Amino acid sequence: MTKSQEMIAFEDWLYANNTPGSNKAGSYVTVIENIGPILRKLPQFADLPDDICTISDVSRLREIWKAVTAEQKKPNGGIFAGSVLTEGYWANNFCSATISNYIKFLNQSNMKSDSGIRYWTYSPGTGADRWDEFRQNGIMALDFDSTDDLRGYEDNEALRRDLQQKSGDEASHKNGVRALLDFRDVMKPGDLVFAKKGLNPFLGVGRVVGDYEFVASAPNMRHRRAVEWFCVKTVELDDKAARKTLTDVTQDKELCKKLDVAYGIGDTKVVKKIEELSTDDLSTFRDQLAAAGLQYDEAFVRRFFAAVQAKQFVVLTGLSGSGKTQLAIQFCEFIARGRHAIVSVGADWTNNEKMLGYPDAVHCGKYVRPESGVLDLVLEASSNPGRPYVLVLDEMNLSHVERYFADFLSAMESKGDLKLHGGKMPVDGVPPTVKMPENLWVIGTMNVDETTYMFSPKVLDRAQVLEFRVKAEDMKAFLDGKQSAAAEALNGFFPELAKVGAEFGYRTAGEFCSYVEKAIALGSPIDEAVDTAIMQKLLPKLHGSRRQLERPLEALWKLCLKPDGAASVETLAKAEGEIDVFPYGNNCKYPISGEKIARIYKNAKNNGFASYAEA
Repeated sequence: MTKSQEMIAFEDWLYANNTPGSNKAGSYVTVIENIGPILRKLPQFADLPDDICTISDVSRLREIWKAVTAEQKKPNGGIFAGSVLTEGYWANNFCSATISNYIKFLNQSNMKSDSGIRYWTYSPGTGADRWDEFRQNGIMALDFDSTDDLRGYEDNEALRRDLQQKSGDEASHKNGVRALLDFRDVMKPGDLVFAKKGLNPFLGVGRVVGDYEFVASAPNMRHRRAVEWFCVKTVELDDKAARKTLTDVTQDKELCKKLDVAYGIGDTKVVKKIEELSTDDLSTFRDQLAAAGLQYDEAFVRRFFAAVQAKQFVVLTGLSGSGKTQLAIQFCEFIARGRHAIVSVGADWTNNEKMLGYPDAVHCGKYVRPESGVLDLVLEASSNPGRPYVLVLDEMNLSHVERYFADFLSAMESKGDLKLHGGKMPVDGVPPTVKMPENLWVIGTMNVDETTYMFSPKVLDRAQVLEFRVKAEDMKAFLDGKQSAAAEALNGFFPELAKVGAEFGYRTAGEFCSYVEKAIALGSPIDEAVDTAIMQKLLPKLHGSRRQLERPLEALWKLCLKPDGAASVETLAKAEGEIDVFPYGNNCKYPISGEKIARIYKNAKNNGFASYAEA
């Protein structure tokens, strides 16, 4: 069995946290390697993978732990009877202990800095003798040149054996194995690396911008990552950094705080109060939006900033696909990275349990926390008042907002408490009430169509409401540089569809262009690809009365003709029998869409109302 990266990391953690020489770590790994197929005997775990180390959902792992504990207590060993795990593994509760250890490992592994990145201290060569070279070349590198490409080692034990063989000793090489595996697997782009010389001083800080690489042609230091060394400054700290070549110091909060201050990063620069955002921050945020390929009117972004500063509850409404959710997500990244939750509201949200959970009526002393993560975010924000938190509720009006959000609205307005349960003491770590955090912002998005519910005046009264509209010039700017035939058609159809409230957003435009490119690549002529895209992406929203549709449909029909085409949609609609635009084929550029437009036009004329959907 090829071990997953998660299992390798767990195994390494076990060896690091158990007495050297014991067989405990090996036994834990044996359980992990074999327990997945055994658990699949239970209906609730029928879809469980072979390697449960690939499961990162702690709540799911707790379900597994409960099931394993229950099976172990059965007189015959339950699902373990006759399995590859002998009685020695399950009769003494060793299987449940394994799951418990994996949950502990996962929790420790997931502990990161509040900004969502890891902090590393790093020695660039012996006595930092490679510092200038690495800084100028934008890299960091590890020695251990006796080892080959780290991606070729199946697990930590294989790496350890190779180090022992090539060094000719029986040492554990624990630090070397740890450094190499951290460098390969744990370090991620975005992490901060603080270069140092010995125990002190620090020489500079960089941001990891590349994945692990093995440069076979290099004479030494062949294990490398690309780093943007953005601040070079010698700093002496009271704390002496670890001697090891590479060390994850994320959990050393005091050291991280001193490094933040020394190099002008971290909390001293990034974490700001939303109500204190300035015009400089607005400019930075607009740059972030542009870098993400998102286009918003400058005045609209300014309105959004003013709205979140004025109110804890902001609603973004308007055209589907116009960028409402993306704006909220980018704001989370800008102001509250790692301190936010993005939650999709469901049509089944009929009370506040999806947000705040509830006490378990069956298991006394237990509290069912919602999978949405809203409760956890509220509790964390409450205990960390100096930092901004953001909750994004996507498509809020898929359910009646008052049914699940009334408690939040009331607590926001009164600056009062959210009631979580009726007890006097905490239940499963959840207090009876929690004061609505003043540092928690709620950004909701809403679409308006037949599948949604309108917000009541009570809700709208308590929010800043921003409507998203896409103007023709905005769409032209978005389409600049995209497939020319697709862009030409979209720019032509947009203003006409807008006249009947059927205009489209950036998402639709992007999908339209993508479809056209794929169809052309598969051999479709350009006009045919655009024609079918119009039929599939632009026309389905058409519906309305004859008075609404008649003139726009005539304009849309003309867009389907070639420049010299003169066929009249009215004449076509008056013809007896089925509409057929193909006799006009020489004049019709988009015959499939033209035929549909003519049918809608005819229905509107005959019935006074028409839509894309036909009986």
